[in-house]
Amino acid sequence: MVRLNEKQRRIRDRSDRAIADFLEGTDHAAAEFEDALARFSEQVAVFLVAEATGEQQELDFPDFSVLLEALEDCQLKEDEACELFDAAREEVDEMMGRRYADPTRPGKIPKMSQIPLQFQYVNAGYDKLWKENFGMGHAATMKLVDIVSEDPVIANRRKGAPPQTLVLVWLWRARLYGNGGSVFKTAQWAGISSGAVVAYSRLVVDALCRRTKDFVTYPTPEERLRAAQYQWIKVPVDGWQYGIIMIDGTTVNFDSRPGFDGNSYFDRKFEYSMNLQVVNLPETLRIVDFNVGYTGSANDQSVFKTMPLAKNPEKFLNPKEFILTDSAYSVTKYTLGPYKGRAAEVGINTRANAAISSLRVESEHAIEYLKGRFGSLSGLRMRMTRRRHHREAAKWISACITAHNIAIPFEGHAVILELREEQQAREDALEREQRLRATAPRHNDPDRPPEEIEDATVTTDEGTQFRNMLRDRLIAFEDELEMRVGRTHDGVLRMPRNWLGEDMPWEV
Repeated sequence: MVRLNEKQRRIRDRSDRAIADFLEGTDHAAAEFEDALARFSEQVAVFLVAEATGEQQELDFPDFSVLLEALEDCQLKEDEACELFDAAREEVDEMMGRRYADPTRPGKIPKMSQIPLQFQYVNAGYDKLWKENFGMGHAATMKLVDIVSEDPVIANRRKGAPPQTLVLVWLWRARLYGNGGSVFKTAQWAGISSGAVVAYSRLVVDALCRRTKDFVTYPTPEERLRAAQYQWIKVPVDGWQYGIIMIDGTTVNFDSRPGFDGNSYFDRKFEYSMNLQVVNLPETLRIVDFNVGYTGSANDQSVFKTMPLAKNPEKFLNPKEFILTDSAYSVTKYTLGPYKGRAAEVGINTRANAAISSLRVESEHAIEYLKGRFGSLSGLRMRMTRRRHHREAAKWISACITAHNIAIPFEGHAVILELREEQQAREDALEREQRLRATAPRHNDPDRPPEEIEDATVTTDEGTQFRNMLRDRLIAFEDELEMRVGRTHDGVLRMPRNWLGEDMPWEV
């Protein structure tokens, strides 16, 4: 049934009364009635076109008396009169319900939902197709549906789509980016209106944001122990295994320039974006903390200083634990980053940087894992014309991170291993280059201490002393290992199988 506004309903009622009054006591021929009705509809169409172009003051609405006079010469039975009356009403409803009075314009857009087809994929054993469409497996999706169903706003709704439909529509939209993730494309896929897509997405995002504190939490003692063991396998040197969490910054790009304060969103990569700080574990890549809301022009260190983890690290870290960072962050007692500037060219510092990079590369994997699941974070297609749209974009990113943590336990290590294999070649090449640089002469003396290098970034603060202590332990370990087993032809140390596990401290 076509929806009519108040003016259109009055026009329809006028036509109903005019035709009903005439047909009440008169018999007419159907053919002549239809011809007269067609001419009348043409007159109404001309009137609506003139009204849309602002010329309605020169025309009057078609007089029903013209139609009635044309029908006076007809003869029609009562049953046929009723049928033609209904046909006339439907004709007027369809014409007046259109946005434009164009008889060639098509009516309602035909739609067909693809959601039932997705369940047929799962029933046929093609869970991989489900994961490609929604970014997570069927079991993880159903867990997400259960969590969203428990939200009080969604659970107390009297009518509307079921929570399962809400989640699938949002996942489909969050999975894609650019034009593929537009509201219209999602509406066509789900067989719903564009307004429903926006409403469903808002309900799911709000529900997930209310559960963020339940799923984005700092590691438990068991997780801390597994993370320390995982780091020890990479660098089996006492003290290095306590870098159980790491932080890195990334940007969430927008598809267009924001309509307000657009210059503040312009980042160093020549994109309009929002800054996102991600803190994760090395083994499972689970995100334990994040910060979103600053624009893309903000520096990673400046954003990190506003986080509770930077203000009160002792509340989140156990003794001896520290945070692994890249060169964008400053070195403190609780953060370990690589050497920068000319100090990075010193042989022993280059070897320490290689060890730091091998430990904190999991931060890059975690960000790739997140953006690989939710492609919208690579190109967020959202309206950014008002300040409230900035908050909506931040909530969208928070909801994606919450859903990401919910799905991680259902996937095991298969996806994580696949991500690591994709970058293994690049990492091996980088490590090989760093090892060669470590053995090459620098400043006429590869073992020259960094304190004697001009402009070396070495000070006497606690952070630098802590980094130098870990570096000295690493160099002593590698020198001893080189004496025992030697190096390969490309300069990489051979790691004996029985080396791991010899008096290793596991206290975390």
